[in-house]
Amino acid sequence: MDISNIDTRNALEDLIAGLARACNDAWNSNAKTVKVNTRSKAWWNADCATAMRQYRQSRSPADYGALRRATKAAKRQFFDERIETIATKNKRPWDLMNWTKQRNLPTYEAICYNEAPCNTMDDLWQALHATYNAASDRPVKVEVLEEVEQEPPREWVDFSTAELREELAKCSNTSAPGPDHLTWYQLKKLVIDNDVADKFTKIASACLRSLAQMQRKAALWILGAFRTSPGGGVETLAGLPPVHLHIKKLVDHSFARTRTLLNTHPTLSLMSTRHGLFRGEEFHPCAISSMAPSLQKRVKSSVMDAEANASVVNEPMNPLHEEATPGQRVSDLFGAQITYDLDIPRDKEALADRRNHLDALRTEGGLDPRTVMVAADASVPTDDRLQAIIACTLIHGDVGPSVSRQVAGKATSDDAELAAIAMAVGKALQRPDWDRILVFSDSTKAIKWALDASLHSGQMHSIAICSKLRTWLSDHPDRHVQFIHVPSRLRWDIHFSSHEAATQLKVPQGPRSRTSLDYARKRTVEQMLKEWTRLFQQPEYSGRSFLRTKRKGKPIAPSHLDGSPWLKVMGKSNAHTARMSRSILNHAPIGEYRRRFNLSEEVNCSCRNGGLETRAHILDQCPKYTRKRRAPARLEHKNYLEFLEANPRTFAFPSENPPPPFPKARPKRKPPDQPTRNRNGREVHHRRLAHRMQPDEGLHDQPARPEDLIWVPELFRLLQRDEAIAAGLVFADQQQGAGLLD
Repeated sequence: MDISNIDTRNALEDLIAGLARACNDAWNSNAKTVKVNTRSKAWWNADCATAMRQYRQSRSPADYGALRRATKAAKRQFFDERIETIATKNKRPWDLMNWTKQRNLPTYEAICYNEAPCNTMDDLWQALHATYNAASDRPVKVEVLEEVEQEPPREWVDFSTAELREELAKCSNTSAPGPDHLTWYQLKKLVIDNDVADKFTKIASACLRSLAQMQRKAALWILGAFRTSPGGGVETLAGLPPVHLHIKKLVDHSFARTRTLLNTHPTLSLMSTRHGLFRGEEFHPCAISSMAPSLQKRVKSSVMDAEANASVVNEPMNPLHEEATPGQRVSDLFGAQITYDLDIPRDKEALADRRNHLDALRTEGGLDPRTVMVAADASVPTDDRLQAIIACTLIHGDVGPSVSRQVAGKATSDDAELAAIAMAVGKALQRPDWDRILVFSDSTKAIKWALDASLHSGQMHSIAICSKLRTWLSDHPDRHVQFIHVPSRLRWDIHFSSHEAATQLKVPQGPRSRTSLDYARKRTVEQMLKEWTRLFQQPEYSGRSFLRTKRKGKPIAPSHLDGSPWLKVMGKSNAHTARMSRSILNHAPIGEYRRRFNLSEEVNCSCRNGGLETRAHILDQCPKYTRKRRAPARLEHKNYLEFLEANPRTFAFPSENPPPPFPKARPKRKPPDQPTRNRNGREVHHRRLAHRMQPDEGLHDQPARPEDLIWVPELFRLLQRDEAIAAGLVFADQQQGAGLLD
């Protein structure tokens, strides 16, 4: 097996394919088909099979005696080895008996705390909490962390032979083989040879490098950046997390999905009884619960990882609950008795109309003695040490508001809002003589989830709502429930009282706080972004010349959500995305880049100041370019984008074609009835200029004569030079190629 050239993807794939074919051919050549039936015995060996064939051919008493002696010897040898293994290695005598299992040793002495035994779980928790978290309530000075110097990120180090052998030693010899038919035992035998182990480690290292190279190529293709650009910088601009962080996020998400499996799923049958997830008839014979504690520490597998992280999510979930049966859901059977009012106002006038509508519902519900109104709201503190709080306010007739609240554990805002709606519906149905229920909430997603009993985060709350409303609605056909959206910025009536009740209560998290599925996923993403931000701050990752701009005074942090913060602004313009990426990475067609890479083109700027054409010179000093703000363009991201917009040919290759329109306008356009004044004080109406261009006169249909075309940033269009001058607009720079108007 030649591994001298595995730096390219094709060579690596060919090598892996060849190795897989070799394993498959060896398996097909040497494997034997074994027919296992109910009478098959584990002690049967080749001597027994030979004696059986001889007896079937001759049918003589002597051959029958030979068969009896062969089977007796095979049994003795097999069970002697089994007993020796159990007595000296496993030390599990109960494996010899089918009618008994491992028994826990009795507790001889209880844990004592403050000279009192801890006989209950609460006492035990208080003892452990006071012992190991004695300083949890003391003030901590986090400023000391700023004095610690952060070490730069290290380059990826190839796998070593010692690491390979150490990890293989932790794997079980009796595990099932994969699609390649290789077991851990066979791999352990193979890596004894130093040459084979060295080849395995080189293949593993090449696979990981190939993943990083593939992502780098994708980022360069998305941005249009130079291939000399730093890998971490192009990943950040493209919104692609580092490969190792992305893989870790996917693994953590898979742990959270363990709770979404059916309680009879085969994977759960391999886990222990500690989490109580499996509800099948019996556990798998090789389940974790049947392993000795010493063996559990040595075994490494995905099932062991799922077992260790099964408590990441502890809310009950059921993918096949009866409330989610198609055709039998509450929304299917009682659709006429359930209505939604989810209007979301878009402006101030619509917001005022929404307030009047809610006030009318409040008055109407207060006059009807058979109507009850409940408003639900939740509060999710930004401090991770505090639990989410849910609250609801109930009003019936002239009776004053009754406010209730409780903790909701670790949850997202939508999970907490759904829990608040479930509590509100439960409070409203405590008296079944009401015929109409009005439920107010400021979360449209939680309202839509309320009667959705399918698998989602907070499913148990939806199931509780559906089961309660099913009984209440089925008792009388005239009963009706209505879910109403309340904009939180209205601070309206009973909903605002629920909001105040939820925000005023602060409860720290406990050892058994309930954790929702979406919260676990959110925490996983936050941890990935936090580590990515730490890497981004290191020049060795993002590049020493990365332009670190700020947005509203805060440094822009990397993110993969909805595209990166940089790509979100540039929209779908490939040309302007390439300009932005090259300028931020400082790998652009300018003099500074040409000097760095010893290119033969001009390196000095053509302006009157002369000197080396650097990025800082272009953004802050060069008189050839237009700047709308006095602040340096390299500090605030808004100023930087305005500079790119006002100078559409910067950081781009020279071209005779006109530049494409900038994807998004930075300054807000004034209404048509408010004219704009140019430098001479003359009024220039946007509509008067815009109507001179035909509707189908697009950007790429303009004549390719740059000396006849003028770029107007305010209109985001190209105008004929004569038309622009006649309109009263003047040049910002008389040099050809700038051609910008103020």
